[in-house]
Amino acid sequence: MSISHKAGPPYNVTLNFYNCKQELIKEVNGKASANFENALKRIFNQLDENSYYSFDGSLTPKITYPEVENINKDENELKAYYESTKLEPIEGIYKTYKSDSNYKIGIFKVGELYKAIIIESDYPHWKRGDVKAIFESSAAEGVFSTKYYIGNKTSIETFANLEGGLINIELKNQNGENGDIKLLKLYPKN
Repeated sequence: MSISHKAGPPYNVTLNFYNCKQELIKEVNGKASANFENALKRIFNQLDENSYYSFDGSLTPKITYPEVENINKDENELKAYYESTKLEPIEGIYKTYKSDSNYKIGIFKVGELYKAIIIESDYPHWKRGDVKAIFESSAAEGVFSTKYYIGNKTSIETFANLEGGLINIELKNQNGENGDIKLLKLYPKN
């Protein structure tokens, strides 16, 4: 919905209604010579109080997410890998900590990279095995160049720090404020 008006007198006010695709679905105009408030009243009087409006979910656009790599491993397979391999400090099972998003991920080495895959997620579009992040070692101890896939499955290039059993992935939210993701290591306990 948007309201525009011509500064006045006479006062001309237009009220536009848009759907979720930003398509104009209704436009109502009001005019008054006395003041802006009267012009608004005329608009609202034009809206039929007896009109019935309903929601039709079939008209709601379906959200499509980009495809991400999927590595078909479950938690038991990851634990078997962790028990049979000499692990790097970053490898293991982690859970988000102090976060609005809830993920349980497993990190393991693939070539020279470390891939974090979804074990559990509160979000139905994130499936078990989807790659949530890719970490690459840097020359600085415990610092990784990181490709992190945010909630809508688009990637952000950033950095992550590993200290003890906590990974901090540096992110900024839409307002440019700190939106870091913290992952607490659950397994193995070493």
